[in-house]
Amino acid sequence: MPMISTMTSMFSRRALALLLALGVVAGGCGARTAEESVAASTTTTSTTTSTTTTTTTSTVPATTTAPTVTTSTIPPDPYETFVATIREEVTLLDAYEEPDGEPAVFEFAISNPTYFGNELALMITDRTDDGEWLKVQVPIRPNGTEAWIPAADAVITSHRFRAEVNLTARAVTVWDGADLVVETTAVIGKE
Repeated sequence: MPMISTMTSMFSRRALALLLALGVVAGGCGARTAEESVAASTTTTSTTTSTTTTTTTSTVPATTTAPTVTTSTIPPDPYETFVATIREEVTLLDAYEEPDGEPAVFEFAISNPTYFGNELALMITDRTDDGEWLKVQVPIRPNGTEAWIPAADAVITSHRFRAEVNLTARAVTVWDGADLVVETTAVIGKE
């Protein structure tokens, strides 16, 4: 009898792993909006075994009456970058130190469109649970400076491109997700 119980438990774990893998693959197929990606869908799977009872709580209420409920969230795409493109009617970026906090003070105002005439696009690094505020990298020195902006001021999109600049090797490499797009040499100016 313990052998059957162990086999049932192994089968349940494998079935759950397969369902999770299928969910990840299905989530990665086709295009999805940034809002769908940010809101990461939730999958609920019920399993019942004679020896194993596992319950994991979730922010989504269970809709099943089965005695065992396992809930998991599909992980975000590790290559996906979220971008806040500032709306056309917002001509100066209102940035804050914290959500609903004090205005962030920068040496120069951040205008939209930019000095070069293109719309202002900022990388999103965080957001509040209610989605009302976005933490973004702002185009000022030092690089990587962040501030909070109202989400209503931006249109959220995403992409899977990333670039690596290696100054020592004098190389630039660009990927689209896990796919290599280009690898080329680069030159460095004076310090």
